Amino acid sequence: MELDLEKIQEFIAANPGTIALEFHSSIVTQGISILQMLETAFPDTKFVIIGESPFPSCCVDYISAKHITTSGIIHFGHICVPASPIPMLHIPEIHSFSLEPLKEKLDDLSESVHVHADQHNEAMKHQVEQVLQEANKTVASIEEAKSIVYLGEGYSIPSLIRNSHQEVFTLGEQGLQKHNPYVFISKRYHYISQVKDSEVFGILILSIPLYNQVSKKIKGLLASHNKSAYPIYLGKINTLKLGNFSEVDMFVVVGCPHLELPDNSELYKPVITPFELEVGLKGNWDGTYSTEFEGMEYNQTSRNAKVADRFTDRDFKGLEPSVEGVKEIEEGYNGIAQVYHSELNN
Repeated sequence: MELDLEKIQEFIAANPGTIALEFHSSIVTQGISILQMLETAFPDTKFVIIGESPFPSCCVDYISAKHITTSGIIHFGHICVPASPIPMLHIPEIHSFSLEPLKEKLDDLSESVHVHADQHNEAMKHQVEQVLQEANKTVASIEEAKSIVYLGEGYSIPSLIRNSHQEVFTLGEQGLQKHNPYVFISKRYHYISQVKDSEVFGILILSIPLYNQVSKKIKGLLASHNKSAYPIYLGKINTLKLGNFSEVDMFVVVGCPHLELPDNSELYKPVITPFELEVGLKGNWDGTYSTEFEGMEYNQTSRNAKVADRFTDRDFKGLEPSVEGVKEIEEGYNGIAQVYHSELNN
């Protein structure tokens, strides 16, 4: 991956201190080599790699960057939203792979094709479109095309799917690969059909900014159908974490549209998206699919009191429920679990 050292130098000068480095999943294997290049070019600057993030790799993990007290973060590769509450520099990945695998499999594509690429790869997108037009293929919009070709790897396939009839391909270093939207949508329909029979929904918050945008719409949607909603903030979705909420019938994940949905067969209760929730409650699905959620405003705020009390019916009420008042106040730990402030002085 080529680095714009001049741009990086300007960013470091404007934000002196420790710089966090974050890599998209498609280029994470280059992380150490890029770190070594930066340490050689800027020996007076300390760099730290964010090795694990609770968010999709296209999201800026400013929370982890704050935990390690950095002055800024550099995100390498594909990014969904180029915004951050702390100083951030985006270094895009410019694709330059061979188009021969595409030319060899042009017959696998339908007559109308949409080429999808981020704004930093417009040049290669035009090259691919030219190859398609020379083969008498029609370049169409993503809604009208029968085949979709995404340039690059590590992209969330569900976010490219619009219906079960489209063919989805990715073109990258591994050649031209085909994905099956029909199998994916068939699985999602299975969970969509369970929405109406569910009463209690846990709203899994993986992105606070996005949750703030859609929370009223989701809660209003559930209330209008006499359903209960409980917001639950999570870092990562896994079986053990969700197993703590046995009263919940289904979970609705609010996160980046490029989030890889978990395998529901491994979970106690299924996880769906806000779009799937709306389709399941309204029952008017026309077969189109989207990982985006627009929704509409609802004025109803009533909810089923019976299912709302499920949490209060738990046998476990907390530690020592018979103890009343405060026995003794002690100063607790301060900082994060990785290194508490009291441990820094030892």
